[in-house]
Order: sequence, then structure tokens, then C-alpha cells
Amino acid sequence: MLPASGLYAADVLKTREDGGPGVYTDGKTAGSAAAPVDKLTFPVGQAARIATIGGGVRGFGMLAEFPAGGPRRILVTRQTTVSSQEPYLPTALARVFDPAGNLVAVEDFSAQKSGMETRTLQVPEGAAGIWRISFSGGRQGDLIELRLPPTEAWGVRGEMAVGVSATTPRPAYLWVPPSSRKLLLGVEAGSPAGIALESRDGKPLAQAEVLSGGQRKGRILLDPAPAGQVVRVVLPQVFDGAIDFEGAPGLLCPTPEMAERLQGGTVESHGVRVAGPLQARARDWMVATAPTLDQDPRLNWPTEVPADLASPAVEVLPFGKYGGLNGVISLMRAQNENLDPAKPYFGIPTPTGLPTDGSEAESWMNFLPFPGRFLSLYDSASFAALHAFPGKLNAAYRDPQILKRAIMAAFFHLSALQGDDLIRDGRMMDLPYPLTHTFFIYDGLAQAYLSVKEALPADAGEIWRQGLMAIADKAADHQAYESNQWAHVLKAHLETYLATGEKRFLSYFERGMKAYLGGAYGPNSKFGQHPAGYFLEEYGPDGNYDRLNLFSLAACYNNYKAMPGRDEALAEAMKLGIEKNLRFKSFFWLPQPDGTLHSPTALNCRTSAMFCLSGYPGEFIAREDFPLGAARFYLDKEPAEGIGAAGITSFVANTPDWIARTIRQGVTWGGAEFEGGGQWLPALAQAYGTGVIAQPAALPFTQKDQTWQLPGLLAWNRGGIYGLTFYDVIGAQRKLVGRFGGGPSVLWTPATGSFLASMQPVGSAEAGHLPASAKEITRPEQLTYSCVFGKSDKGAFFASGSDRAKIQEGAEGREFSIISRTGSPMLAAFTWDYAFVENGLDLSVTAKTVTAPQECFVNLPVLSRLATAKVTLETPHRLVFATEQGSVTMEWPEEAAGRLEDSVSPSVKRLVVPLQPGGGRLTFRIRVSTPANPS
Repeated sequence: MLPASGLYAADVLKTREDGGPGVYTDGKTAGSAAAPVDKLTFPVGQAARIATIGGGVRGFGMLAEFPAGGPRRILVTRQTTVSSQEPYLPTALARVFDPAGNLVAVEDFSAQKSGMETRTLQVPEGAAGIWRISFSGGRQGDLIELRLPPTEAWGVRGEMAVGVSATTPRPAYLWVPPSSRKLLLGVEAGSPAGIALESRDGKPLAQAEVLSGGQRKGRILLDPAPAGQVVRVVLPQVFDGAIDFEGAPGLLCPTPEMAERLQGGTVESHGVRVAGPLQARARDWMVATAPTLDQDPRLNWPTEVPADLASPAVEVLPFGKYGGLNGVISLMRAQNENLDPAKPYFGIPTPTGLPTDGSEAESWMNFLPFPGRFLSLYDSASFAALHAFPGKLNAAYRDPQILKRAIMAAFFHLSALQGDDLIRDGRMMDLPYPLTHTFFIYDGLAQAYLSVKEALPADAGEIWRQGLMAIADKAADHQAYESNQWAHVLKAHLETYLATGEKRFLSYFERGMKAYLGGAYGPNSKFGQHPAGYFLEEYGPDGNYDRLNLFSLAACYNNYKAMPGRDEALAEAMKLGIEKNLRFKSFFWLPQPDGTLHSPTALNCRTSAMFCLSGYPGEFIAREDFPLGAARFYLDKEPAEGIGAAGITSFVANTPDWIARTIRQGVTWGGAEFEGGGQWLPALAQAYGTGVIAQPAALPFTQKDQTWQLPGLLAWNRGGIYGLTFYDVIGAQRKLVGRFGGGPSVLWTPATGSFLASMQPVGSAEAGHLPASAKEITRPEQLTYSCVFGKSDKGAFFASGSDRAKIQEGAEGREFSIISRTGSPMLAAFTWDYAFVENGLDLSVTAKTVTAPQECFVNLPVLSRLATAKVTLETPHRLVFATEQGSVTMEWPEEAAGRLEDSVSPSVKRLVVPLQPGGGRLTFRIRVSTPANPS
């Protein structure tokens, strides 16, 4: 009998949902009765409980040496308990790999109901050597037992954390590779007391230290590591927690001789120890291929643009900064700088965030992942996309050098894979988060393989296929940490299915996509689509990451909608999800008098980027089936001179002349104007290649005398003014970074563009992640959004905007009130009243406070980014916003003397007007002074 283990994923995850569906266990673990087996036929048995660490990483496995013929049969028993809180079905998979690293047997336990099941894995006859048995996924607390035929050398490991059981070797022996620099033993669950590392002959090396207040219970860190030696792992008999290792393969063997013989499953390839045989095959291919790459990259670049291009709208796609073709020579040259097999970056172009401080000396070659570096996320996909794109002007099309370079960039990741198929780029020395950007890398590898699989040499094709399947199985229900990251994993699952035809990958995609679109985690989450249509990023909307979500979803839909055997209900749900997202974002697509687009950003929860900008082309690849996607496609205006935004994202060019100019410019630029790019090309070519564009829908800012509501959003186009307020993330139960509360998010007229716009408190040119200064509001100049602020009765600064809000509708849909309440340091209720009048808007603000504040003001953000806009405070109670096309006036009572002040954003001026806090109403009469023709 095995003791019930006290493993709790909450101890090692930032938030519960980070662990995926497998951590929802109601606090229960599976029973402990072992299945009866023929112990003569299967004498080697090991059991462990599934222990989840960061990113939903979980699993359990064994390595064992067998003579020619292999193990032939392996028994796998799983005991599980289904939780009533489980958001969707977690994947549970048993796999067997031969000594070459090929997947030879797989058994899917995912659909198992509560209880115990034992299954026999029939293993084809194979070569002598070290075989790998892996159980990945499952539920937190599942009890897994593996039973093997007789073997002279075996070891057990967590993939990554092993839930220690009564069968775990005590003491256990761990082989430390000669290249190791540091060795970490992490105690992820259970008491660290008594856990120790010793030398092979029992001399103390270190005792586990107890950690408090963090996600890890304890640890041992040996720096330097005892490289090239076997260490003794001491685990008390009463310990039934979970441990993992960093800096060496975490294979626990019952004898030091077995540990030396198995060497953690590592294989040497050209002087470097890699984590397994498939990794070695990938690296061997790279070493053999590197000398054949051109040191002076050249392509047969076109010298002119043919007059008879059949589809200029498709031919333009690979040009521009992010099209790939104008950066392909730069990418090739950068890759040439990393062709030394002794270097950790071997095979890839210069990675983003390349260390220059010497820290690159510690790398995957030392079994220490690069600490959070963005390593060649889509370089393989860029090469592969250009190799596969059949444009007449594509100098990279089917070029043998481009194909080799795509393989090299992909095989960097395969050669660096951990022995349990994890893409490692998160270092575990401090926190048990072993991966950070797997979602991008997996997507890039899957997309690239799908693009070039038919052109691959047989040996490279099989290595890539095996590596991709291994990654996909390990990441089966990996969600990462935000919605867009989950969406990238789902996109990769579908691409992997399309490339391999293995139906389990389709099941990963379909199961996850249903949960993603269906709100499996609810609106108080950072995963999935909110009922309002946006995708939850750090618990709310975000102008940047919403584009990443939509791109992945639309790309999946364009592939899935025509697939034989598709789930029709899911296809319809994907279509509806895209429609909902486009509908939400359409309220934020606002043209300005200078031809640019603008969106308020105060509602963003991660970045300061606008919803209206192009970037990831989700709206654009939705143009065939979605009228709102078509409307967005036509919204960008052709520049009078040059190619404008098409020089960055060529897919925005929407007139024949603009497209032709962009193609000519792209041909003139050549292949070294930019660096890289091109990962969007397959999805764009698929969407634009049909030549079909839906009839564009009318956008909200063009529809007069209308009012719209979505959960948390009120928008209107009345009295010559278009406006909206995003007042709350409905369903959220936490303080959010976005600024809401009921004040106007944007006010716009055709003549002036956005004259009032609530923005995140950052510089106008910044569109990156929000700095701490934007998240913690402590002074008035940070108030670049609509709010009420002041000083409490005790002199403490307060500002609304981080509070929950509710809406009340008045008569005939022409009056609305939005009420929010704040707590410390000022207990108050703030009401924003919107009354739509014939030629404008009456905006009223009321404050009711428990104690009288020392001072109280209304803050309205006047947008002054247009060079042609003139903002004038004519009197202390009248402001005029004027352009050459027209103007808007704002007036308020004479007894409230307003002032115009600067803010931390160069594009926002703050209109500050005193407010009486005793319930008196302050009304701003906003009128369109010179109405403009919206056409």
C-alpha cells in the first residue's frame, strides 16, 4: 500500500489556473491500492503521484536498458479522481520511446473516469539500448505505476517533479554530467527535513534548507556541481512529497553502477552531452550541415516588377519589415554568426536578448536553461514560410539554402530539448517555473514543419516529425500564463495535426479550443474569452495581446472550417468567437483627421498599445468571412506619398496603387533592409489567396443615433458625438491594472477625431508592457484617464478608476448612469451621468463621500496628439478643441474654475475642475460647434 501524498499544486503555481485543468482536484488524491500483476514477468515496478509545477508541467517516467528486441510489453496503471471543479478534461498519456528516440507506443488515458485502470502497452521489437517510458499529464495527485520486464539497469524520474512514493529508491543515485556547473534539488511539496545530497560513498555534501513564504518548500544548491560524479540522494522514509532537479538529468537509480551506466539518458554528440538520442540525431544533422551553408548569402533577387502579376495583393505580402523577404539576407547573415557547434547558440540567428555579461557560459549545454531569453522564437518559421511561398518575386522560394537554414533553426530547439520533451527557457534556481516561451517556440516549430515537410530530406524530416510530436504530447494542455499564450499552443496543436495526421493532436486542439472559447475558467481569470468579446489578458482587456489572440483564433478557423470530419459545433463556436471579438474592437477603431487611427488605452491590463493598430493581422485574415474584418481592412488610408504603414506591415495596403508602390519599394530594398520577420506569411497567404473579401460592415462611428451595450461597455453615436465608456470587467473579483470606473473612455467627432481619450499613464510613443509607474497611481500628473481625484480628510491622495462599477439606464435609452465605489483612503460613491442631447452630450459627475475630503476634482484627459489640433482654455469654465475641419466646446458652471495641466503623457492634457463632494452635480455641456459631414 502506498501512502496518500499531500501534493498541492497551489504551493508551486502563481495562480491555480496556470496549472491547467489537471490541478482541479477538490483536494483529493487517488486511492492507493496497487493492481495485481505478474511480478515474474514484470518485476521492476515504480509508482509516483503526479505533482504539478509551473506551466502545468507534470509527469513521471523511467529509463531502462534492454537487450535486442526491447521490452515488448509494459504495464501502466493509473488511479485518478475526477474533480467537480475541473474546467475541462486534462490529457493523460503513456508513451514508449526506442533507443533512437522514436515514439513506438502510445496509450491515451485521458477519458478514464474515476478509479483504476491498468493497460498493457504493446511495444514493437526494437534495438538494444536505453528505452524510455513516459507518463505525461494527468490530474494532480493521480497515482501512476509503471511495471517493466527484467532489466539490469533502470532509473525513475519526475517529468519534471516526481511525487516520491514507497517504491522510490532510498537512497537513490544521481549521475551528474561532466558539463554540469550547478546542481539544484528542489523540494516542491512535503517537508524538506532530512533530505540531503552525499557523495557516492556517503560523505555529506549538503542538507536541504527550508524555505518560507515562497512557492518552493526547500532546496539544495551545489555550486559548483560535482561534475562527472554520482551523488547519493537521501530521502527519509516518511517523505512522500515531490522533488525535482536542475543542472543535471533528474534520474534516480537504485545503485551507483546503474546511474553510471544510464548516465541520465544523455547522449554525446560532437563533444556535447545532450539530453537524449533524438536530441543527438538533430545535433548530428546540424553539425554535418553547417559547413554547407553559404558564408556570403545570396539570392536571385528580382530587378524589376513584372507587369503581369496575377495577384499583386498576395505578391505584396512578403515585403516590408514583418513580411520576411526584406529581412531574409540579414537573417542568414545572423545565422552565419552562430555556426560554431561548441557554442550554445549554434544554429540560430542572433537571439533576442543575447547576453553580453558572460552569463551565456551557463546554458542548456550545462543543463541550465537560458534564463528567460527569447531564443529564436520564429526564425525557423520565417525561413520555412519564405521557402514555401510561391510568389513570382520571392527570391527565397524553394531555395535549398533557405530550407537548410529553416532546419538548422528548428533543430537548435530539438537538440536542446530536455529529456522529458520540455522546451526549457525558464531557470528553476529560484522558482519552479521551468518554461516561459514554449508557446511561441512550439508554434513556430509546428508552423515551419507544416510549411516545408514535403520538401524535407528524409532523415531531417523524420527527426523533425518525432521532435514535434514529442513536444506536442508534453504540451498537450499547456496554457502558459495568459490567453494569447494558450491560443498559440492551440494553434500549434492544429498545425501539428495537419502536418502529422495523428488524431490525438486534433483532440488536444478541439478540447482546448472549446474551453478557451467557452469561458472554462470564468471571467475572473486571465484565460479565455470574456462575454464582452475581448480575450482576458492579466484578467482584463489589452490592446496588444488581443491581436495575438485573434490572429491565432482566425488562423485556426481558416484551417479548421474546411477540414473533413471537423466538429461543426466547434467551427461555429470559433466563428462566433471571432465575430464577438471583432464586434468589441470595432468600437475602438477611430480615424483621426490626419488619417491615422486612435484608440483609448486606459482599459488595458498589460500594455499601453491601442486596439486599432495593425500588428498581428488577426482582423485582416478574417476579412473573407467577417464583414467587420473587411471593414478594418479598408480603414487604413493610402498615404499621399511613399508607402506608409505598408512598409512595416504590407498586408495593410488596400488599393491597387498602394499595393504596387509597396511591391516596387520592397524590390528596391532587397533582402537586408530589416532583420527577419515572415512568421505571419502562411496565414496571410491563405487568407488573401482566395481573393474574397466580405462586404464591409458599417462601423459604429458611422452609425448615427445609435446606442450599444456589451458587458462592461456603453457606446453611442448621438448628437454629433461618438463616445464610449468601458466601465468594468464584468465578473472580475480583484483590483485590475486597467482604469475604468465610468468616466468617458473616448469622445470623438468626424471633424476633431478623438478629443477626449483615457490613456494609460505612459509616454505617447510607448506601446510596451506597463511599467510599475503606470500601475501604481500616486500623484495627479499620472491621471491620463477620466476620474475623480483629490485628498482625503487626512490628506491622503485618492483617485477613482480602480473600482468596480455598475450601469443604470434612464428613459428611452438616452440617459445612462454609471456608479462606482471606492474604499480606503476615501470611502465614496462616484456617479457619471450621460445625457445625449441634440447637438452634443451633457456629462455630469457626482461624488458622495463618507467624510469630507480636503479637496476633490474631476479629471478629464484632453487628447492633444494631433499636430493640427488646438486646445484652448478660453475661460476657467470653457474649453475649445479645434481642428481645421471643426471644433468642440466644453462648458461647466462658472463657480467651478477649471485649469488645463500637463500629464506624464506628452499627448494628454488634463482638464481639472473642482467638484463639491456632498452630492452636488457638476455638468459639462459638450457641444459640436462646427458639425462635419461624416462622409
